[in-house]
Amino acid sequence: MANSKITFNNITVTGDNNTLIVGELRITTPAPGAIDIPQQAELVNSNVIFQKGDDIAFKNHMQFSPVRAFGIKLYDQCGYLCNTWEAERPDNTSGNVRISSETKSLFSNIEFPKELTGQTYLVISSYAGFESCIMDGTKKFLVEKDFQALKQKHDVSNVILFISQHIYKELNELRIDLTKIFKEVHSSPSSNLITHFTEFIAGKSVAGSRPSFQGMLKFGPGVEVSVARFRPVKNCRNIECQIRRGGRIQINSENENCVVKFFIILKHLNPNTIAISEEFTQSEFQIVPYTAENLPGLESNHFTTLFDGFSFLEKINNFKETETLNKFINENQANVISYMFASTLNVFELMESDSDLVQMIIEYGSTLRQQIYQLLITHATSTFTNTNKKPRKYLNFNEDEMKHNYSHANQLANQFTNTNNGRLLSVPFCSTNYNANIDSDNE
Repeated sequence: MANSKITFNNITVTGDNNTLIVGELRITTPAPGAIDIPQQAELVNSNVIFQKGDDIAFKNHMQFSPVRAFGIKLYDQCGYLCNTWEAERPDNTSGNVRISSETKSLFSNIEFPKELTGQTYLVISSYAGFESCIMDGTKKFLVEKDFQALKQKHDVSNVILFISQHIYKELNELRIDLTKIFKEVHSSPSSNLITHFTEFIAGKSVAGSRPSFQGMLKFGPGVEVSVARFRPVKNCRNIECQIRRGGRIQINSENENCVVKFFIILKHLNPNTIAISEEFTQSEFQIVPYTAENLPGLESNHFTTLFDGFSFLEKINNFKETETLNKFINENQANVISYMFASTLNVFELMESDSDLVQMIIEYGSTLRQQIYQLLITHATSTFTNTNKKPRKYLNFNEDEMKHNYSHANQLANQFTNTNNGRLLSVPFCSTNYNANIDSDNE
């Protein structure tokens, strides 16, 4: 635990009595008694060309691999850059960009990025053009033409190839020597190929037990945590977070690298008392004030609206007795009507953002509006029910009053009951000579 590293990247918006903090929390904990197995790759910047889907598996494996002091760039088979790990990085977490281009059927179809520096790796788990052929003669002809075209397009003599074992074995049987084409060739069963490559380029840390960390975030004397929400980061190990008394948040992790995004509202008498720290590692974190650039799409008036709505909800929740709440509502009728029918918090219902942190603020604003509305509606319903609990003398209808008053229609219906079978009795009957009677009247 003592060797754990805590990173608390925050964006803080301070009000008179409340402060909003959003950001990302990371915990890096070395495995206890771990044996570090070094990588076999050279300590130089590396370029890796992957097929579609293999990049996802590689990034998942890299999360649990040691950090090495060289950069790594991932490319698709069209030569486009998809992901980057900088040489100086705290961990091996990565972005969410995936390779979307389809896998090439032939080696000669692959486009290598231009002007690469460092070591380039080509990872091939499937060879569709080769595997589509059945006869050995056909396969051999295809492969010879394919690699001949590849060498004419690109110099791959300095490229290290990782290839599925079943493909490598078939090529050897056809007397295709890949070591004469590439700098090095490594093979592994398809199910282990990406794991094999990850160990080659990053090594491995092996321990008898899992790394564990339990800490406590603090926010300053007299500061209370009113609201705290935490959101997992995709493809990353999560951190368990719980609000504790005394304005603290307990954090627990059971992996070497864990990350979570957070949304916190603090309550205080003086914003100058806020001081963010972690108790066990004795880490202190600088407060990063809000700017229009670090929370795009939000303005200062949005935070004023959020703080006002939060304070209003807090006041309502503090009234435990119906009478005191009724008094508050009567004294603040304009605000109550506004929050029920034309809430200023409605602005968050119309907003969207590509920023995860901004989206968390937007979602909370929408949730806050719903909470206030639901609480007022519940109180109004309860008040109405309690007001009408007084016993009331009810007037009962007599039997005749409960019947439909269609006396004239019923008489007409009864008149023709015997001569018009099947007719709905509730529908007045009209004589078939009705038109004739009209004609005689007109005469």
